[in-house]
Amino acid sequence: MTKYNAKELIQSFKTNLDPNLTVADYIALFVLSLRDCFWQIDGRQMSKKLLKSNNFIGLSGGIMMYMIGYLGWLPLCMMLVFTPFGSIASAIGHIFSLEIFAAIKMLLVGVFGTIFVAALIVLWYIPMVTDWDKLQYNLNFTKSAWWKNTGIRPSEIKKDKGIYGEYIATMAAEQCLKKSNVYGRILNSVFIPKGNGNFNEIDIISVNETGIHVIEVKAKGGAFYGKISDREWTQKLGNEEYPMENPLVQNNGHRNCLLEYLYRVLPDGSLKDKATFVWNVINVVLFTTREVEDHLTYNITPKEFFFGMATGKDSYQKLNIVDMYKRRFTREEVDQIADALESIAHYSQAEQKQMIQQREMMREERKMLRKKGLLKNKDQFYVATVESVTADSDKETNVLICHDNGENITYLDMDNYIFIALPSGKPTPLSASYQSLPEAVAAYRKIVG
Repeated sequence: MTKYNAKELIQSFKTNLDPNLTVADYIALFVLSLRDCFWQIDGRQMSKKLLKSNNFIGLSGGIMMYMIGYLGWLPLCMMLVFTPFGSIASAIGHIFSLEIFAAIKMLLVGVFGTIFVAALIVLWYIPMVTDWDKLQYNLNFTKSAWWKNTGIRPSEIKKDKGIYGEYIATMAAEQCLKKSNVYGRILNSVFIPKGNGNFNEIDIISVNETGIHVIEVKAKGGAFYGKISDREWTQKLGNEEYPMENPLVQNNGHRNCLLEYLYRVLPDGSLKDKATFVWNVINVVLFTTREVEDHLTYNITPKEFFFGMATGKDSYQKLNIVDMYKRRFTREEVDQIADALESIAHYSQAEQKQMIQQREMMREERKMLRKKGLLKNKDQFYVATVESVTADSDKETNVLICHDNGENITYLDMDNYIFIALPSGKPTPLSASYQSLPEAVAAYRKIVG
């Protein structure tokens, strides 16, 4: 259990009061600091569930949790205000009536009553309803990576499920670095340019001594079914089922795009060997809602990944990343990589919205051109010998299936059946080009036997 220190909390609050935050923002920070069972933006918090129960025990439990979590502070604060003022008013009345002993008694009741209510708030109510990790982050909100990177206010976070999810994941990433005692920098909403006005949006990037963590945030709940390597999973909410893209595969595309970009923009010699980045990037997918059930089949485990909850027990927030990934970069290298990304990581919400709208318009135009036969599919698959650089900066040559989408080339990892970037790769074709992957796989099997 986390040690609770009231003096530390009060001091943090005093030193972090910011005139840029309104009263509504501070109320929102209080709400954002509550335990998940008392408040959760996705609308499936435990108290609301219990309020809909058909049995008396569940209903009464829901009412109790709702009253404690949402409104418990109100009567306690009222008692804290009215107890001393009420006793003072009563004491003054007794003094005018020349009842001195009664006046003293009322003042003592006011003093001890106020102490009792204050102790009740500090020692019982706040620890019971509060998530310590969230509270600690929110008390330093204006010094957080989230505030510095986005400028999005607490009152705005509380209204939007998507923003809330990214805020929770950013908090988890920052606290993960602190827990692991590693140096790192967090970047939000990084838009990687791909040319022709297109781009790839990455929710969060944590550049730290253990590697470059590419973080995809999912503010989704329910039960998930499928194989860990499948391109598509099934999401089940109640009795309804929905297809969804495998977020690990989706984020692998973001990872590949980031690698290609860094290989282009980082100067030669800026690190030991920038071609080894491919072995130093972690695929991280974080769920930020409370109710997530994992029914996936882990037949294949993608290399260098973390898949799970952003906060809570066994979460990314609690992960000691040094134990899992070891240290790979120096502080200087971390700064060099993060500096290379800073220029594409500071767009306002309005700018982001405009960029996304333009991208959608471009996609629709391309779809129309394809339907009319005016735009051909550029995707080509072929088998090639590929010379690349290993994690130890050694050169190696392998026979791989290549995917050329007209912008860059990626290579099929036969173990995980996903395409990975090898920015330093030099392919020499061994087969013809094919329009589909199965054709290339068949050619690959003939070549390698």
